[in-house]
Amino acid sequence: MNTKTHSGAPRPFDAAAREREWQAQEQALREERLGLAPGDDARVSRYRVLARALREPLQGTLQADFASRISLQVEARSPVNRRSDVEPFTDAFERNLLRVLIAFFGLAIGIATALYGGESFEPVADAVLRAGATLKNPWLLAFTACLVLSGGLQRVQRHQR
Repeated sequence: MNTKTHSGAPRPFDAAAREREWQAQEQALREERLGLAPGDDARVSRYRVLARALREPLQGTLQADFASRISLQVEARSPVNRRSDVEPFTDAFERNLLRVLIAFFGLAIGIATALYGGESFEPVADAVLRAGATLKNPWLLAFTACLVLSGGLQRVQRHQR
């Protein structure tokens, strides 16, 4: 065990208990190296068992997939990853509720625009009509169709995964 810091100065001990613990570890290492008979101090005896175990080589090597198997076991036991029988129902309910709310707010926006839009909606309508007039170019229409089709197919593929 290191008795000196990186600078070479002795390690400081802030309490007498830590000093006694350190001395017990050192004594256990010394006795284990010299092969002395066990003493009366139970603390030193426990540290000797530890020192003996640390000196012996490992009995075998770990399997190649040891880390992945352990991580799967830990993940399986984790309460966060356990799904209850209620969750699939909750997920479907939340998705359907979200769809209903989107449709409701879309309808509400449409009704509010129709009732209260009046003159303030005309500039938006003119801009949409002007944008539609520029889409009469067949190449621009083909480009737009390709973008929409590509984005839609990517979304379908992500959803299927």
